[in-house]
Amino acid sequence: MRIHDVLRHKGSAVATVTPEATVGELLAALSEHGVGAL
Repeated sequence: MRIHDVLRHKGSAVATVTPEATVGELLAALSEHGVGAL
C-alpha cells in the first residue's frame, strides 16, 4: 500500500485544535472525528 492509496481512502478532511486546547478538548475532538491517534 502506498501513501497515495491511504490518502485516497482517508479523504482530505483535516481536524485541528488550537495550541491552547486542553487534553480533554483534544480527546473530545479525536472522538468526534473518529480519529484514534495524532
